[in-house]
Amino acid sequence: MVKDNKITVWMGGKKTTLKRDDHPDERYSIKEFNKDYSAATLEEANGDEVPTFVRRHSEDSNNEHYFGRKSRFSSFKPIILASISAIIIGSVLGFFMLNMFVDIDKGLSQQNYTIPTTVEDDEEATKEDDDKETASDEVISAAEIQSMNAFVLQAGKFGDEANANEMKDKFNQAGFSAMIWLEGNFYYVLAGIANSKNKANQLANELSENQLEVFVKNWGTESSEIKLTEDEISWLKAYNKQWTESLASVNKNENLSEDGWANIVNTIPDDSKNISEFTTFLKKEISELVKANKWQEQRLLLNLWYQFNLLVN
Repeated sequence: MVKDNKITVWMGGKKTTLKRDDHPDERYSIKEFNKDYSAATLEEANGDEVPTFVRRHSEDSNNEHYFGRKSRFSSFKPIILASISAIIIGSVLGFFMLNMFVDIDKGLSQQNYTIPTTVEDDEEATKEDDDKETASDEVISAAEIQSMNAFVLQAGKFGDEANANEMKDKFNQAGFSAMIWLEGNFYYVLAGIANSKNKANQLANELSENQLEVFVKNWGTESSEIKLTEDEISWLKAYNKQWTESLASVNKNENLSEDGWANIVNTIPDDSKNISEFTTFLKKEISELVKANKWQEQRLLLNLWYQFNLLVN
């Protein structure tokens, strides 16, 4: 078999094939090509960059070797491979860590887990939650309170409470009843009420005959809203109806209905926290109704109107 008489070297940065001499059976060493190799190296050195040569083996059956330029990529290959590996490993680990924390957070949120510092704190927190739930259940809607108007007998208007009390006592000592209505910075002394101006004038004349001067005034309160439970709203409607009927009874010179007011008191909602102060006052006033005269009944209606106005405003 005839051996190949060619050998490949790199010269000037290019792969070059050279012929052997007339000794086909002699194996040539690397030294035979030192001249060419040196020339190739010198040629490259005249450029911008000196190339790196590595020892390579030919692909033929003789397994001969030659020197060729080292690939620039091979210098950076370990760094590039390490960087790519680090990125892949980091991405995989990051993905698993993210899923792990998401699962943990999801599990905690589903459990709604809290750690009380002490038993007392735990009990207090439970109590606050119960109070919030109770308040949420009780306050259902806002009740609209309509404006109210009537004619009153005004005995005076004072900037000082002591003077207002002195005028009120003057009416009480004369056998009539009066009350004080605080509005803004003034104290109004009111001695009677009626739902018509004619009736109010008749009452004013009666007082005048007893040397008690009053003025007939159109008195009113504005509409408003108050948050109440359904039971409280229903009860207030019944209360307003009873109060209006009582005012009509005054115009007819009739006494107030004891049974009607007793029914209002007896149907006050249990645990009516929103109106408890007002209902306490109502019970006290109605307890005196059985022995009240017509002037005291009018004072009672005035007092209830005033306290009701404080409640809704």
